[in-house]
Amino acid sequence: VPVVPAYIDGAFAAMPAGRSLPRRRDMAVRFGRPIAMEEYTATAESVTRDELYRRIAGDLRRAVVELAEGPASPSGGETAAHSSSDTARRPS
Repeated sequence: VPVVPAYIDGAFAAMPAGRSLPRRRDMAVRFGRPIAMEEYTATAESVTRDELYRRIAGDLRRAVVELAEGPASPSGGETAAHSSSDTARRPS
């Protein structure tokens, strides 16, 4: 099963540390290219399970950092944006 890296831009502004309720903020989610696990399972027998998990986690982290630094590449990522003004408001 492939793993899809994702970055949520605006998440901290919507829910900063210490808050119990989120604020209305614009957010965008950037999705990277799926990462196939076959590449890792092919080398699984030559490394420990801990090392394999570290490699996978490191590669996923790098993918998310790349997504955070800019828009998704034309060769594989997508962006979904949601504005707080898109949300229907409850009547007062």
